[in-house]
Order: sequence, then structure tokens, then C-alpha cells
Amino acid sequence: MGTILIVDDNKQNLQVLGNLLHENHYKVAMAKDGPSALQIVKKVNPDLIVLDIMMPDMDGFEVCQKLKADRDTRDIPIIFLTAKTDSEDIVKGFVLGGVDYITKPFKKEELVVRIKNHVDLIQSKKRVLAQAQELEAANALKDKVFGIIAHDLRDALGSFKEFTTIMTESNVDFEPEEMEELLNFMKEKAGTTFELLENLLWWSRSQRNKLQPRLEPIDIEEVIFTIAAQYQDWAKGKQIKLHMKLQEDLRIIGDADHIKTVIKNLIVNAIKFTSKGGEVTLKTETKDDNVRFVVTDNGVGIAPEKMPALFDQYIHYSTYGTNNEKGSGIGLILCQQLLALNNGTIGAESELEKGSKFFVDFSTNIE
Repeated sequence: MGTILIVDDNKQNLQVLGNLLHENHYKVAMAKDGPSALQIVKKVNPDLIVLDIMMPDMDGFEVCQKLKADRDTRDIPIIFLTAKTDSEDIVKGFVLGGVDYITKPFKKEELVVRIKNHVDLIQSKKRVLAQAQELEAANALKDKVFGIIAHDLRDALGSFKEFTTIMTESNVDFEPEEMEELLNFMKEKAGTTFELLENLLWWSRSQRNKLQPRLEPIDIEEVIFTIAAQYQDWAKGKQIKLHMKLQEDLRIIGDADHIKTVIKNLIVNAIKFTSKGGEVTLKTETKDDNVRFVVTDNGVGIAPEKMPALFDQYIHYSTYGTNNEKGSGIGLILCQQLLALNNGTIGAESELEKGSKFFVDFSTNIE
């Protein structure tokens, strides 16, 4: 329900109010004077303060002034509770920042309702503020991602345009080796551009909550083997050895398209960030009645301070591969989102300049 701080120099009042609020499922903190209240409020961060006005040394008005002057406490709503009924005192309480004014003796039902209304209001404001901050962060991320992708697409299309111009308008006769090199370059460029667009489309659908999984049994060995075969030429071009240690007859439950996208992203990343002559290992194993897929490489690795950003949807982390391959920076976020829809999880371990290990746990049951 929320946390209420009661400030009153009368112990009996504290006890009565405390019991009343406990009965209505509020957490309660108490202070017997102004200085104590100023200390306690920092510790408990209450949703609302019920503040007596007539107290020795520091009255409620002075406590309110100090709370409203502090950035950390100025937004906490304050209800004044007092025997004073003069309109001048009531106005002063509102001028200082109080949100309500209840006179003693009070009706229990009225006090509870007023407190509930103000607590509900402040919690609603917090939810709206949190949603606004999430929306702002999401929009900033989208702008950044789209900016990067637009730049990379422009670069790729520029290369295609230049290549076709050379082929159709140039009088230069290419040697077979030169033509093969150009074609391989364009093939690689087309492949990375396609991966970029495909991830963008998947991510766009995830942002619009359009990813509804169709759970079914999947032969995970077959899926991994098929996807790895698609990138075998790329790995050979970088002189990277692909090792496969796949157990047979392992079945998982998931959406086939989602699972393929996850596996593809992990294999692509491993090849992308492994240097010439390196190794990438694809392995499956059973773990806690589930199936674990592990991708290990001896590539460039990831710095410790960068690890928390890998799966944070509000932080855009992107870097070039060892052969200057580009990426959108949303692949791992997409993997995490897809796995969440398929009762799966993803994790990573990495050491800079020594390599990375990514592991995915797939469910074997329909929940």
C-alpha cells in the first residue's frame, strides 16, 4: 500500500495512528519530534508524511519548510494534523507545501480515505514518471539504432552502386582472380547488410509486441548444424575453425523462427569477433532437465565494464568485428527478448583478448 511517516510529540497519538494505518496495510515509520523526522525521512523515503504542527523546539511548519527545501524530500506529500483550526494556520500550511489539513479530533474513516487518496496519487505520478523515462530512453535508443543502421545501409548500397557501375560502364578487363575477389567482397557485404535488416525487422516487431511464439518440439542439433553451414564459407574466409560438439536427439520446445534467430545471432557474433586463424566451438549439453547451447570463441573478448550493457535494452552497445564487420548492436537484446517468449535464458562470460562464451538454456517442456 505504501509507507507513511507519522510525526507527533504525543506518544498516544503515534500509537493510535500507527495501529490505524497498520490495520489498513500501510508500512509505518514514526518520529516524536521535528529533528528526528528529518533524519528518519532520509532512511525510509515515505510515500506520505502525517505531520503534527504543535511540537516543541521545531514545529510542523518549520519541518515542512526544511523538507520542501531539500531536493530529495520536496516531492513527498505532507498532511498536517493539528488541533489548530484558524484559517490563517490552514492557509499557512498550504502555502508551505502541504497537500491536506486534518483537524483533531479526527474521524478514522476520513483520515484513512484522505491518506489513501494522496498515496494513490503519488504512486500514480511515480508510475507515470517511470513510464515517461522508459519511453524517453526507448526513443533515444531507437533514434541511435536507426541512425547507425541508416549509415550502414547507405554505405552498403553505395558499395553495390559503385560495383554495378564498374561492371556496366568500365572498360577495364578484370582478371579472374580480381573478379572473384570483388564478387566475394560483394557477397560478404550483402550478407552483413541482410543480417542487419533482418535483426532490425525482428527488433521492430518486438518493440510493437508483435512477437507471439508458436511453441513446438524442435530438433536443436539440426537447427544448429543447418545455420552453421550457412556461415561456413565466411568462417573459412577468415581461416576460423568451426568445431561442433552437438548431442543427438535433443528436443527443445520453442518457436522455430525465434530459436533460429537466436542461434544465428550467436554464431554470427562469434565469427565476427574472432580473428583470423581463431576457433569457434558450438556445443550442446543437458542441464537441469533443459538443453544448453554454448558458443565459445577465442576472439577479442569483452571488457568487464562493457558486460552489463550486453543485455540492457536501454544501452546501445555496438562495435566492429575483427574484419571490420558491422552490426546493429541490437542482436543480443533481441536474443534475450525472443528467449523470454520461449521460456529460455541467455548469459555470457568473457575476458578481454581471450574470448567469449555465450550460453542459452532452452526449455524442454511446454509451460
